[in-house]
Amino acid sequence: MSRNGGSIILEFSLDFSLDRKPLFYQIYDYFKQGILKEQLPYGTFLPSIRSCAQSLKVSKNTVESAYQLLVSEGYISNIPKKGYQIVHLVQKFGSKSFPIVSGDYTDEVRIDFRYGNIELSSFPLNQWNKARNQIIGHYQRNYEVEGDSQGEYALRKELSRLLFEARGVISASEQIIIGATPQQLVSLLCQLMDTRDYVIGVEDPPSSFLIS
Repeated sequence: MSRNGGSIILEFSLDFSLDRKPLFYQIYDYFKQGILKEQLPYGTFLPSIRSCAQSLKVSKNTVESAYQLLVSEGYISNIPKKGYQIVHLVQKFGSKSFPIVSGDYTDEVRIDFRYGNIELSSFPLNQWNKARNQIIGHYQRNYEVEGDSQGEYALRKELSRLLFEARGVISASEQIIIGATPQQLVSLLCQLMDTRDYVIGVEDPPSSFLIS
């Protein structure tokens, strides 16, 4: 791999036979590891989908799936008319110096990250209620008062499929548990783990987390 004018040029082909994971996931993981190890620096552009597909001898859809996964996780961004640029900055733990971000700061809160605060004014409640009522009406005859303790089977089956497509994780619907809140699921996970063999630690977040 080499860089030319801010773009990455692939000079080899990945050996897909060494890994049983989906092809798109192997391409995604290769670029991800390169970014995390700073072999692919911040601001560099990845090769176009077409050129990457030609170099690796895979379909453009395969490369596009890998790029979209990198975009969804914040490693790269699709810059119009330019291409996919690396936007992930590797954090240096233990360093006493921190990058200074330029900009004008005010006391006005733009983003509220406090837990439990929902911007209801921006949520499409009318469309949500309409879709919910349609689904309940459609499945009313099959509706059960007492559902599955692990969550609806159809939903767990679909999640199992999505986990494999998006992350390459092989799982069965029986291995998935759906809960109402993160606290409930963390509590259940702690109960499943033997405290004699595991040490469980959780973060202690501040009471409020605001970005101005």
